[in-house]
Amino acid sequence: MTCLTKIKSFKFIIFLLFVFFPITQVQANTWVKIKNSKNLPLYIETTFIEYNYNTQSAVYTIKYQNKNLMNYILIKSDCKNFLAGIADNKSGLALNSKYSFIYSTVSAPMKSIKHGTPIYYAHNYVCKQLRQETLQQKDQINTKEADFDSYIKELQIKIKQNWDPPKGTESKRVVVIFKIARDGRLISHRVYKSSGLAAADRAAMHAVELTAPFKPLPPEYKGDSVDIQFTFDCNVLNKY
Repeated sequence: MTCLTKIKSFKFIIFLLFVFFPITQVQANTWVKIKNSKNLPLYIETTFIEYNYNTQSAVYTIKYQNKNLMNYILIKSDCKNFLAGIADNKSGLALNSKYSFIYSTVSAPMKSIKHGTPIYYAHNYVCKQLRQETLQQKDQINTKEADFDSYIKELQIKIKQNWDPPKGTESKRVVVIFKIARDGRLISHRVYKSSGLAAADRAAMHAVELTAPFKPLPPEYKGDSVDIQFTFDCNVLNKY
């Protein structure tokens, strides 16, 4: 039986896309329904959402059904001041119609947002995404300045020393996610992908617990914590 461990830090991988672009267009291929307390048939076009991290604003298109007609609205949101404005709109279209606005330099008269309206729910949806991506952008800048390579290698060695996988004839692969505080404390940990064997999952979690507390995070890193994804892999067939 051959056992293998793999490790990665989320912030090295996920956040790289947000470092060099103050304006980012998020590409997708469909309309996403926005959940709301009034259960309105409200959708946002994720094919083109323009975020501006510097001004904390966003430009996007929504559509919603009113009786038997579809309405399209091009909106600009100011997430910092909870304002929004309608840059363009097209109403009274057939339900199966398709319509798209031309995104150029979008301007709109910004106003306070009325609670319970389609714009209110759309604004909250977009600004929540923007806040998350802004935090990710800042985290990536911090991790780029810190030397995590040696920290991760040492962490991997210590966790592997504390790992005692159960004996057996089945291949076992467990992925654990844990959060390390700046001072090295273990903040939280959980099984991200189970092996299907309770004993193997417990062994992986126990290895992380025994290794804690960890070394403090590199001093160059400015974040309060870092999320780690660690893979425990025991393969009786020697294939990875």
